[in-house]
Order: sequence, then structure tokens, then C-alpha cells
Amino acid sequence: DMGVMHRALGQYPQALDAFARAIAVDPSHETARFNTGIVRLYDLNDKAGAAEAWEGLARVNPQAVTPNGESVAELARKLRSDMGSAPTMPPQAQTDSKPRLLSK
Repeated sequence: DMGVMHRALGQYPQALDAFARAIAVDPSHETARFNTGIVRLYDLNDKAGAAEAWEGLARVNPQAVTPNGESVAELARKLRSDMGSAPTMPPQAQTDSKPRLLSK
């Protein structure tokens, strides 16, 4: 939750640090892994970092899905294949000002 609050304040490095601390305590922390990808992609334009975060989540839980039901593994594959082009915004992000983070 601390990472989500830092993101809301535009404090992206602090958000990533909070997510990393959660993952260090619990390597299977799916929410922190997913949210790391969101911040990296949408706030820092770090496509490789986002793909890496989501690939890590898919290793922890191959059945993980985004809030709109898309497979996280497929999302990471799409991002890797689209590297160098503009990211495709998930459907919920087209209406929201920022993509939704996962919460508990």
C-alpha cells in the first residue's frame, strides 16, 4: 500500500522501493510484482523493466491475471514483442487517468 501511495504522489522511485521491500519480505507478493510493472511501464517508460517484473510474477503464479482479466504472462510476452513501439494501453487505462494498481 505504501508503494501505491508513493505512486499517487508521483514519487516513482519510492514506489518501486516499497514494492521491492514487499517482494524481499515475501517473494510471492503478487500485488507488489504487478504494481512494479505498472510503475515501470506507465510512469517511467521502462518497458524492459515492466516486462521483467511481469515475467517474475508469471513465474510465481502462471495463472496471474490483470484487473481486466488478461494473463500477466501474455501481457509480458506482448510487451517484449512490442519493444520499441508505443505500449498498448489496457482497456481500463483508456478511461482512467492512470492504469489501476492492484491492492490487497
